[in-house]
Amino acid sequence: MYRRQLVLSFLALTATTACTRTWETAFDENPSVQKSSNWHLEDLVVIVPDTLTLSDEDQLAPDADIVWHGEAPGDTRSQVEAILDEAAEKGTAKLKGNGPRVTVEITLEQFHSITRRARRSLSGIGVHNIQFGIRVIDIKTNQVLAEEAGINAALPAYSGLAAVEADAIGETQRVRVVRHVSAVISAWLGTGPDVRSTFERIGR
Repeated sequence: MYRRQLVLSFLALTATTACTRTWETAFDENPSVQKSSNWHLEDLVVIVPDTLTLSDEDQLAPDADIVWHGEAPGDTRSQVEAILDEAAEKGTAKLKGNGPRVTVEITLEQFHSITRRARRSLSGIGVHNIQFGIRVIDIKTNQVLAEEAGINAALPAYSGLAAVEADAIGETQRVRVVRHVSAVISAWLGTGPDVRSTFERIGR
């Protein structure tokens, strides 16, 4: 028992030393509500570039663009794409205006979540570090009506007892990530509340 406590203390110290920082949900090039409220969604495209690196290693903080351990082991890239698909569908659902018919294109830039090892072994740490870009394209003219790269959608992850309790009531990692990313997309489009915020957290 004493040895286990020493190991956990060492891991926590390592994480704190390396990764304590300010995280944010942030964007600053979103369209005006007057503009976006007129758009009518015709098509939705989610892109997970093959150039993004991926790690399935259950380390404390793998060095990769895509790290996702929130579902059963499988095709991680496909799981992340499905998460973005669902979040994008929900986040763009209110684009029902009478103006230009548009395509909304969402491109993943980073999806770095907490690993099973960190979630199980540590407490009060972890971040779902998600970044993506959005483009809104007029289908008729092919004109880009609005775009922004580097949208931050960071979300505190649960670990330790908090993770167990969250899972028990259905607040799984996937549920929380889908809800948060969809809210960020909706906020950027002006069809939902502004969810921009900052927080301090140990994560990568």
